[in-house]
Amino acid sequence: MEEAPKFTRHVWSQLWRLSKPFFFGKSWKRGWVLLTGLIILSLAVTTVALIANKANGEFMTGLQKKDSNAYYHALWIYLGTFLFAIPLAAFARYMEERLGLTWRDFLARTLMKRYF
Repeated sequence: MEEAPKFTRHVWSQLWRLSKPFFFGKSWKRGWVLLTGLIILSLAVTTVALIANKANGEFMTGLQKKDSNAYYHALWIYLGTFLFAIPLAAFARYMEERLGLTWRDFLARTLMKRYF
């Protein structure tokens, strides 16, 4: 089986050399806005998943103890998290793809400028 590549100092310096013009160049605002938005959305998706996990535990506990009030309360919280999780995850995926497209467009334009 093939060994995974290691992140050496040389790899990090190449990554910095490639990404520095994107985040500190002419169109730096767009890159930073997309990256910051993606980080915030990732944290929000994780928070909603944690809330859903806790509600799922309370839901199962209410079911096991046959406590209908706790059961229905946790059920509504659990189902409510899906109302937030689905659009949030979809928007996070959109931001991820948008950042990727912006990055690839930047790299292609930079390569074309250097080539011609």
